[in-house]
Amino acid sequence: MLKALLKRIAIECLKPIDKVLLGLAPRIRVLFVVVNDIGYFHQISLLRRLYSDDQFAVKLVIADYYQGSVSKEVRNALAEFDVMSVRRARWTRWHYAVITDIAKMSFPRTAAFIQISHSYCFGNLLAPGPDCSAADDYFLMMISDRFANIIVLSSLGYVDLIQRLYPQVLEDDKKAFFVTGTRNMTASRQPRSKRLLEKHKHRRLLVTSHWTPHSLFRDLGVAVIHELRERFPLWEIMVSAHPKLWSIKTEDGFDGMRLAEHLTSLARTDGAITFAPTGNPVSLFEDVDGLLCDHSSIRVLFSAQSKPCVLYRHPGCCAHFAITEMLYVRSSAVFHSLDEMESAISDTVLRDEELLRWNSLMFDYFRSWKEDPDDALRDILATIGPIGSIASAKWNRVRETEQAHWSEMLADLTPLSKRIDRAIEDHETVSAGSRLAANGRQSR
Repeated sequence: MLKALLKRIAIECLKPIDKVLLGLAPRIRVLFVVVNDIGYFHQISLLRRLYSDDQFAVKLVIADYYQGSVSKEVRNALAEFDVMSVRRARWTRWHYAVITDIAKMSFPRTAAFIQISHSYCFGNLLAPGPDCSAADDYFLMMISDRFANIIVLSSLGYVDLIQRLYPQVLEDDKKAFFVTGTRNMTASRQPRSKRLLEKHKHRRLLVTSHWTPHSLFRDLGVAVIHELRERFPLWEIMVSAHPKLWSIKTEDGFDGMRLAEHLTSLARTDGAITFAPTGNPVSLFEDVDGLLCDHSSIRVLFSAQSKPCVLYRHPGCCAHFAITEMLYVRSSAVFHSLDEMESAISDTVLRDEELLRWNSLMFDYFRSWKEDPDDALRDILATIGPIGSIASAKWNRVRETEQAHWSEMLADLTPLSKRIDRAIEDHETVSAGSRLAANGRQSR
């Protein structure tokens, strides 16, 4: 205890010297903090880009906050890089530490934290009640975190959201916001698929679930797969989910490990079922004709495919943000129970044109702004260069770079925000009509 206290005191005393030395360093020192598999998938392409660039000196640390959150497969994949111990990484000088979540570990000798998103969208988690509410939104917690200094957003939609709901965050002098993108949302939207989800034709359907309460498998379990095989015997079913799902065991009886065992057994005995418990199911998209999912951000990823989507929504819940809720439910055929699932799948055929228009808007809202987000962020960091701290004079260079970035970005953001405004008006009109029709049915 005394040793640790003396170490902290020494670090505080040496901070002014640290800042000067960091500012004079010939290469930009970057530490990647890997906390889970999902974060790894969002960091790996940028990690490789900076690792191969002589302007940067790059190391990484595996900060397994929750035991098992970084899988053995990811640990093996990271072996090609310079992996440091947590203890050594914490007390080494860094210009930047790249994180994908709220920092739960301090790095006292790090000048600034770069926060990159670990999702493709925001506000998609569910809140109880018919009205969308951002009262307990994780995205706001992330961008408000004191360790989030340089915040790298995945799309123009993120900026639109912040301007609408959290403009005060943009006024924080200790934060700088940039938009680059995410690797899996850089490709152009695919041409419209001609293979609709027709019951009496051979089709492949990807079924996936989030891990949180009221997700598809948490609510309906393996019965979803049995129902699909019974109702659509000509179809092939591919099953995946958020990797956290398989380790959850809840008081209400859900057991993710048992579900995984059940699905593995089904896949062995039924050739029409494939079980792929992967945290990065993008590789499956080209092989399927449609997606059945819930509030998971995989819905946004799938919007690039221009293929039909069927969405499970727990009755009485909606997404945290109204815009996210609108894009999810208007671009998909929605069902609330197993009894409604077959009808919702049929709706993807009947309402194909309408769903495709909303799918296009979803893609444009959440797609990467830059064609090569890794190059874009590398160029931003190279322009800024090494900094000693967010309190140093060099932080002004960060704010100047941000200002130039925003001048370019606003030219594309303004027309997108106007499209969203028109979509909100249309959605509110349709929703009001649906409520009137429902009230009429109840009065009869």
